[in-house]
Amino acid sequence: AARAAAIGLSCRPPLPVRAVVLLDAVEGTAIEGFPRTAAWLKARPASFATRKEAIAWALSSRMLQSPAAASLSVPSRLRWNEAAKAWVWRTNIAGAAHFWSSWFEGLSALFAGLAVPKLLVVGSFDCLDNALEAAHMCGRFRLQVVPHDGHQVHEDRPAEVADALANFLGGVLRQRAAFARLCTAGSLAGEAKRSRHVESRTAGAEASESKGKLSAPAA
Repeated sequence: AARAAAIGLSCRPPLPVRAVVLLDAVEGTAIEGFPRTAAWLKARPASFATRKEAIAWALSSRMLQSPAAASLSVPSRLRWNEAAKAWVWRTNIAGAAHFWSSWFEGLSALFAGLAVPKLLVVGSFDCLDNALEAAHMCGRFRLQVVPHDGHQVHEDRPAEVADALANFLGGVLRQRAAFARLCTAGSLAGEAKRSRHVESRTAGAEASESKGKLSAPAA
Protein backbone atom coordinates (compact mmCIF):
# COMPACT_ATOMS: atom_id res chain seq x y z
CA ALA A 1 0.00 0.00 0.00
CA ALA A 2 2.78 2.44 0.89
CA ARG A 3 4.67 1.70 -2.33
CA ALA A 4 1.50 2.03 -4.41
CA ALA A 5 0.73 5.36 -2.73
CA ALA A 6 4.26 6.61 -3.42
CA ILE A 7 3.93 5.70 -7.11
CA GLY A 8 0.53 7.38 -7.29
CA LEU A 9 1.77 10.57 -5.67
CA SER A 10 4.80 10.70 -7.98
CA CYS A 11 2.65 10.65 -11.12
CA ARG A 12 2.12 13.89 -13.04
CA PRO A 13 -0.55 14.85 -12.33
CA PRO A 14 -0.51 12.87 -9.07
CA LEU A 15 -3.26 10.36 -8.43
CA PRO A 16 -5.80 11.47 -5.80
CA VAL A 17 -4.24 9.66 -2.83
CA ARG A 18 -5.90 11.22 0.23
CA ALA A 19 -4.50 9.06 3.05
CA VAL A 20 -2.47 5.89 3.63
CA VAL A 21 -3.03 3.12 6.18
CA LEU A 22 -0.32 0.53 6.82
CA LEU A 23 -1.45 -2.60 8.68
CA ASP A 24 0.89 -4.70 10.79
CA ALA A 25 4.01 -4.06 8.69
CA VAL A 26 7.23 -2.77 10.25
CA GLU A 27 10.37 -3.06 8.16
CA GLY A 28 12.76 -3.85 11.00
CA THR A 29 10.51 -6.42 12.69
CA ALA A 30 9.72 -8.13 9.39
CA ILE A 31 13.33 -8.45 8.23
CA GLU A 32 14.51 -9.69 11.62
CA GLY A 33 11.75 -12.31 11.50
CA PHE A 34 12.71 -13.85 8.14
CA PRO A 35 14.58 -16.82 9.71
CA ARG A 36 11.61 -17.58 11.98
CA THR A 37 9.24 -17.30 9.03
CA ALA A 38 11.34 -19.72 6.99
CA ALA A 39 11.46 -22.21 9.87
CA TRP A 40 7.70 -21.89 10.39
CA LEU A 41 6.99 -22.55 6.71
CA LYS A 42 9.28 -25.58 6.75
CA ALA A 43 7.42 -27.02 9.73
CA ARG A 44 3.99 -26.24 8.29
CA PRO A 45 2.01 -29.29 7.09
CA ALA A 46 1.95 -29.53 3.30
CA SER A 47 -1.56 -30.95 3.12
CA PHE A 48 -4.69 -31.66 5.16
CA ALA A 49 -7.36 -34.29 4.90
CA THR A 50 -10.11 -31.73 5.50
CA ARG A 51 -10.41 -27.97 5.68
CA LYS A 52 -11.49 -28.29 9.31
CA GLU A 53 -8.16 -29.96 10.02
CA ALA A 54 -6.37 -27.00 8.41
CA ILE A 55 -8.39 -24.54 10.49
CA ALA A 56 -7.55 -26.44 13.67
CA TRP A 57 -3.85 -26.38 12.77
CA ALA A 58 -3.94 -22.64 12.04
CA LEU A 59 -5.34 -22.00 15.52
CA SER A 60 -3.03 -24.42 17.34
CA SER A 61 0.04 -22.96 15.60
CA ARG A 62 -1.19 -19.42 16.34
CA MET A 63 -1.13 -18.49 12.68
CA LEU A 64 -4.49 -17.03 13.61
CA GLN A 65 -5.98 -16.56 17.05
CA SER A 66 -9.64 -15.98 16.23
CA PRO A 67 -11.74 -19.08 15.39
CA ALA A 68 -14.10 -16.90 13.36
CA ALA A 69 -11.22 -15.42 11.36
CA ALA A 70 -9.65 -18.84 10.81
CA SER A 71 -12.95 -20.29 9.56
CA LEU A 72 -13.22 -17.50 7.00
CA SER A 73 -9.58 -17.09 6.01
CA VAL A 74 -8.00 -20.54 5.97
CA PRO A 75 -10.30 -22.28 3.43
CA SER A 76 -9.57 -19.58 0.84
CA ARG A 77 -5.85 -20.34 1.19
CA LEU A 78 -6.33 -23.99 0.24
CA ARG A 79 -7.07 -25.85 -2.98
CA TRP A 80 -8.05 -29.45 -3.57
CA ASN A 81 -5.30 -31.63 -5.03
CA GLU A 82 -6.98 -34.50 -6.83
CA ALA A 83 -3.80 -36.55 -7.18
CA ALA A 84 -2.99 -36.34 -3.48
CA LYS A 85 -6.66 -36.47 -2.45
CA ALA A 86 -5.93 -33.72 0.04
CA TRP A 87 -6.21 -30.00 0.61
CA VAL A 88 -2.93 -28.22 -0.12
CA TRP A 89 -1.80 -24.62 0.17
CA ARG A 90 -2.83 -22.48 -2.77
CA THR A 91 0.27 -20.24 -2.65
CA ASN A 92 3.89 -21.35 -2.40
CA ILE A 93 5.12 -18.65 -0.02
CA ALA A 94 8.48 -20.35 0.54
CA GLY A 95 9.10 -20.25 -3.21
CA ALA A 96 9.04 -16.45 -3.06
CA ALA A 97 11.62 -16.24 -0.26
CA HIS A 98 14.15 -14.49 -2.50
CA PHE A 99 11.64 -11.65 -2.91
CA TRP A 100 10.93 -11.15 0.80
CA SER A 101 13.62 -8.53 1.31
CA SER A 102 12.34 -6.39 -1.57
CA TRP A 103 8.89 -6.34 0.03
CA PHE A 104 10.16 -4.60 3.15
CA GLU A 105 13.51 -2.90 2.54
CA GLY A 106 13.06 0.87 2.60
CA LEU A 107 9.40 0.56 3.58
CA SER A 108 9.65 2.60 6.78
CA ALA A 109 11.34 5.60 5.16
CA LEU A 110 8.99 5.42 2.20
CA PHE A 111 5.92 5.37 4.44
CA ALA A 112 7.17 8.18 6.66
CA GLY A 113 7.94 10.35 3.64
CA LEU A 114 4.49 10.21 2.05
CA ALA A 115 2.99 13.71 1.99
CA VAL A 116 -0.51 12.64 3.05
CA PRO A 117 -2.12 11.76 6.40
CA LYS A 118 -0.87 8.35 7.52
CA LEU A 119 -1.90 5.70 10.03
CA LEU A 120 0.21 2.74 11.14
CA VAL A 121 -1.68 -0.05 12.94
CA VAL A 122 0.48 -2.61 14.73
CA GLY A 123 0.09 -5.27 17.36
CA SER A 124 1.79 -5.09 20.72
CA PHE A 125 4.28 -7.68 19.40
CA ASP A 126 5.76 -5.19 16.92
CA CYS A 127 8.36 -2.55 17.74
CA LEU A 128 8.99 0.54 15.65
CA ASP A 129 12.33 0.57 13.87
CA ASN A 130 14.60 3.62 13.97
CA ALA A 131 13.10 5.28 10.89
CA LEU A 132 9.54 4.93 12.15
CA GLU A 133 10.46 5.92 15.71
CA ALA A 134 12.06 9.16 14.48
CA ALA A 135 9.16 9.94 12.16
CA HIS A 136 6.59 9.27 14.89
CA MET A 137 8.41 11.55 17.33
CA CYS A 138 8.16 14.29 14.68
CA GLY A 139 4.42 13.71 14.33
CA ARG A 140 4.63 12.50 10.74
CA PHE A 141 2.08 9.72 11.16
CA ARG A 142 -0.52 8.45 13.59
CA LEU A 143 0.18 5.21 15.47
CA GLN A 144 -2.43 2.79 16.78
CA VAL A 145 -1.28 -0.18 18.87
CA VAL A 146 -3.81 -3.01 19.14
CA PRO A 147 -3.29 -5.55 21.96
CA HIS A 148 -2.24 -8.57 19.91
CA ASP A 149 0.82 -10.82 19.73
CA GLY A 150 0.21 -12.52 16.40
CA HIS A 151 0.73 -11.58 12.77
CA GLN A 152 -2.80 -10.98 11.45
CA VAL A 153 -4.05 -8.14 13.63
CA HIS A 154 -6.82 -7.14 11.21
CA GLU A 155 -8.21 -10.69 11.18
CA ASP A 156 -7.85 -11.47 14.87
CA ARG A 157 -8.95 -8.03 16.12
CA PRO A 158 -11.30 -6.73 13.40
CA ALA A 159 -13.38 -4.50 15.69
CA GLU A 160 -10.35 -2.68 17.14
CA VAL A 161 -8.80 -2.21 13.70
CA ALA A 162 -12.10 -0.99 12.26
CA ASP A 163 -12.41 1.55 15.08
CA ALA A 164 -8.87 2.78 14.42
CA LEU A 165 -9.61 3.18 10.71
CA ALA A 166 -12.92 4.94 11.35
CA ASN A 167 -11.37 7.40 13.80
CA PHE A 168 -8.44 8.13 11.51
CA LEU A 169 -10.45 8.55 8.32
CA GLY A 170 -13.07 10.59 10.18
CA GLY A 171 -10.30 12.94 11.29
CA VAL A 172 -8.99 13.19 7.73
CA LEU A 173 -12.46 14.08 6.43
CA ARG A 174 -12.98 16.68 9.16
CA GLN A 175 -9.60 18.20 8.38
CA ARG A 176 -10.42 18.40 4.68
CA ALA A 177 -13.82 19.96 5.43
CA ALA A 178 -12.23 22.57 7.71
CA PHE A 179 -9.65 23.38 5.04
CA ALA A 180 -12.40 23.75 2.43
CA ARG A 181 -14.31 26.12 4.72
CA LEU A 182 -11.15 28.14 5.31
CA CYS A 183 -10.51 28.39 1.57
CA THR A 184 -14.13 29.39 0.95
CA ALA A 185 -13.98 32.03 3.68
CA GLY A 186 -10.73 33.37 2.27
CA SER A 187 -12.19 33.48 -1.23
CA LEU A 188 -15.31 35.31 -0.01
CA ALA A 189 -13.19 37.77 1.97
CA GLY A 190 -11.05 38.43 -1.09
CA GLU A 191 -14.11 38.94 -3.25
CA ALA A 192 -15.60 41.35 -0.71
CA LYS A 193 -12.33 43.28 -0.58
CA ARG A 194 -12.25 43.53 -4.37
CA SER A 195 -15.88 44.70 -4.41
CA ARG A 196 -15.14 47.40 -1.83
CA HIS A 197 -12.13 48.49 -3.86
CA VAL A 198 -14.22 48.74 -7.04
CA GLU A 199 -16.96 50.62 -5.19
CA SER A 200 -14.38 53.00 -3.73
CA ARG A 201 -12.86 53.69 -7.13
CA THR A 202 -16.30 54.19 -8.66
CA ALA A 203 -17.33 56.57 -5.89
CA GLY A 204 -14.07 58.48 -6.27
CA ALA A 205 -14.54 58.80 -10.00
CA GLU A 206 -18.11 60.01 -9.57
CA ALA A 207 -17.01 62.55 -6.95
CA SER A 208 -14.28 63.86 -9.24
CA GLU A 209 -16.74 64.15 -12.09
CA SER A 210 -19.24 66.06 -9.94
CA LYS A 211 -16.52 68.37 -8.67
CA GLY A 212 -15.44 69.03 -12.22
CA LYS A 213 -18.94 69.98 -13.24
CA LEU A 214 -19.37 72.35 -10.29
CA SER A 215 -16.08 74.09 -10.93
CA ALA A 216 -16.62 74.51 -14.67
CA PRO A 217 -17.19 78.23 -15.66
CA ALA A 218 -20.66 79.19 -16.84
CA ALA A 219 -21.00 79.78 -20.58
